[in-house]
Parts: sequence; C-alpha cells; structure tokens
Amino acid sequence: MKKAAAFLLFLFILSGTVWGFSSAIDNPFSARENVEIRREMESVILGSLSAVVNTPFRVFPQQEEYHRVKFQTRESEHAFYILFTNERAFTFPLYSSGSYIIKRSKESGEFLQIKIFLKNDPGSFLRIFPHGSRSSMDIWLYNTRVQKGVIVPMEIEELAVTPLALLIERTKEAVRWDLIFPVVQYSLYDPVTEMVEKIRDSMEFLQDADDGAMDAEGNWILIENSSSQEGGFNCSGFVKWVIDGLYLPRNGTLLPIELLKVKQLDIRGNEWTDRYEDERDPWFGLDWTRNLAAIIRGTPEDPERMDVRNLPFLRYVEDEGYRIEELPLALYLLAVQSPGSFYLASVSQDFGTDPVLHQHTHVLALFPTLSRDGDLRIAVMERNLQASLDSLLSRYPKEYIHLVRVEGDPLFRLPTLP
Repeated sequence: MKKAAAFLLFLFILSGTVWGFSSAIDNPFSARENVEIRREMESVILGSLSAVVNTPFRVFPQQEEYHRVKFQTRESEHAFYILFTNERAFTFPLYSSGSYIIKRSKESGEFLQIKIFLKNDPGSFLRIFPHGSRSSMDIWLYNTRVQKGVIVPMEIEELAVTPLALLIERTKEAVRWDLIFPVVQYSLYDPVTEMVEKIRDSMEFLQDADDGAMDAEGNWILIENSSSQEGGFNCSGFVKWVIDGLYLPRNGTLLPIELLKVKQLDIRGNEWTDRYEDERDPWFGLDWTRNLAAIIRGTPEDPERMDVRNLPFLRYVEDEGYRIEELPLALYLLAVQSPGSFYLASVSQDFGTDPVLHQHTHVLALFPTLSRDGDLRIAVMERNLQASLDSLLSRYPKEYIHLVRVEGDPLFRLPTLP
C-alpha cells in the first residue's frame, strides 16, 4: 500500500509540474488541460446541434489530470456555446485557467469561435476564429489585446478537440509564449512579499496629513517648507517612508527631504508648463518618484535610469508612462521580467482651473508578484492604506501612470514612528 500511495503521489506531482501545479521551484506555468474530456465529448462538439441541445451538464473526473471538468451548454439568440470549465478550489469559474468556450452558429451549426482562458483571470484568453482551412487567433492578457490575427495552421474544428499544448507548439514562432507561460524562480519574489507584509503590519499606526512626511531625523514635517506638523503622511510622504525602509539599514538615517524635491528641469517639462513651475509644480510626483528611485539605486545624477520604458506590447509616452488601463498587463510583464522588484508610480491627469494643466498629482507604491499557478498578484499601497487595483483603475480611468523600478531588499526595515 505504501508503494502504491507513493506512486500515486508521484503521478500527482508530475501532472502538476507539467500543467502549472506548484510542485517545482523553477517551473513553466501553463494552463490546465481538459483535452481528455473534450475528446470524450467529441461527438457533441462536432456533431449535430440537437446533440448539443440534448446533452445535460456533467462534471467529469480526469484520468490524466488531477482536476475535474464541468461540461455544460448555453445558448443565445444566434448561437450555442459548449463549455468545458476547469475546477479551481472546488468550484468551476467560467474563466479558470485552461477552460474552453466553443461557439457554434444556431442557424448553420458552423464553428464561430473558440475562447480559451490562459490565466485564472477573465481578461486573459485566446480567441480563435475560422480562417479558411486554417484559423486566426487574437491574444488578450489582462484586458489588453497583445496580438491580433495570428495564423494557426489547423482548422478550428480540429483545435476544439486537440491539446492546448499542440496549439502552442504550432504557433511558437509567432507568439511570445515565454511571456504568457514563463519560467520563474519563486524565491526571487520573497523580498517583495516580505516588504508588503511589513508595510501592512505597520499601516494601522499611520495617520493622514496633507503635505506630511518625515525628515532625515525622523521628525514630522511639511514637505513644502519643512515646518513641523503633528504627525502623518500624504501620498508623497508615505512612499518616502517605504523607501526609507531601504535607506535606513544602509545609511543609519532617513532620506533628506530636500534631495527629493529637486526639480529635474533638464529632462521633463515644456514651454507651457515651465511658467507654472513655482505656482503649480505640475511635475512634482514624477520628480519625487524618480529622485527616490535614483537615490536608493545610488545614481542621483541619472534620475531617469530606473524608468520603466520598454515593455512588450505596450507604448511608453515620455514623462507620462502608460495608459492606466494597461497597468495590470504592465505589472504582469514586470513581475515576469524583473522578479523581486517593486514600483513607485506617479499618476498624471488634468488638474486645476485657469488653466487646467496635466499634472502628476498622486504617487503610490506597487508590488507585483506571480502566484504559484502563474496568476498576477498586486499589492497597491497608497497614502497609508492598502487599496485594490480595481479601486485605483476606477478612480483614474483615463489617465496615465508613470513607473520607476526599485529592487526589493530582505534587509528592509521601516523607520520607527515618532
């Protein structure tokens, strides 16, 4: 019995290693597979519409995979949908990794589309369309279409009953599968996750104060003129406090405020905003985050060095960053490419009256990691609280967000509050 149990455990771990279970330290993520059940239901998938309509839903165990698969059908005014949803935490979310939705015309029965979810995320999927004797594929990651019209040398009907791995193999020259299902060393995220835990544990003791920060000696001051205040942070003072947690163990003091207020006039701004530098300080958030990242990196003479400027699929706008709706994808790509880093962000938006200026008005810290099954996890820390990414996106739906990278450090130690 012990040998049999050990063998079954081995098979369980092996199947997880191939399809994304967290058994290996270094492991290529992939979507969970359900081709075993799709092939079992091939007569329904490829058969008459009456077969689709008359087949009841059912939950199938799999012999070759450890998770179950729920089969069901749905219909709209013009189409039938055949669904194979993979089990996740004893439920069957429609968008669970590796789930298939096959769409057929109600009128003709022809295949219209196959949708395959890539992550446990409703905005990450493949959408496959018929294209003559071949197929055409669009790829979406975190609500952003990253590739369009990728030709797949297989008919859509064939793709409905073959492994996802075969689709990946047939398109490996055209698709960045290395970014969709990356190989990641999980331990590299440890400094970031530990920082998040330490910040979260200390947040209950933080107070809010407009223009509030701590100076190099740990005194409560106002950023504008360094006069004393009763105690608390605004968004700028809060991210400084986070970076102080890196600076303090290395230098024995906190960051001097004046170094962070340096205006980088030579590398940003324009004729229109220059006239409002003193009155409105429209680039304050950008200068502040760049200065923080450059000083902790040890390159204050090059404040743009840690800018996030080159990401696949996305376009960087000088001194503005990325459209904020693209932030989830940007952070996913950064978690893949730079595990162990976090990001200081500056939101730019139209602000004020007479005139309305595009200003960097809000700063925050973002901590992206990948879970053991390859899903994006983001800790959003801003102005003394942990917010959700959805909250951030809803508050600034049409704005831009600029990112600078900071490396996490296991020696991170937050300053003691006065």
